[in-house]
Amino acid sequence: MRKAGRKGRQKPAVQNGFSLIETLIATAIIAGMLGAVFQVIETGARQMLAVEQRRVAILVAQSQLAAVDAAQSSSFGETRGVTDGVRWRIEVARRPQTIASAAQLDDITVTTGFDSDGRDQFVLKTIRVAR
Repeated sequence: MRKAGRKGRQKPAVQNGFSLIETLIATAIIAGMLGAVFQVIETGARQMLAVEQRRVAILVAQSQLAAVDAAQSSSFGETRGVTDGVRWRIEVARRPQTIASAAQLDDITVTTGFDSDGRDQFVLKTIRVAR
């Protein structure tokens, strides 16, 4: 039997547990935090992909430069191709001879990039003694 309080009223029973509103707010907070975490992971993955693409572009540029250096002919102009999904372009041009320089020099430029984005990823320039 309950005791009557002042003026004959009964005390209300104490409610334990969460209400629906509190549960929805907690769920919204957790969803927001998970969204932020997934965005950080996605940004990191994109940056890792960009680093890997740049590494591959550098390796292809170095490989093409070594191939030009190993070639016995001194062909001028532009050569294009694709290696492992990386497009490359080699430009060989005769450098104007200066009075101080007795040797003829060639400018060699190797440019690499990916077909998917169309941008150049890496440009490698060097000079060699003309053959």
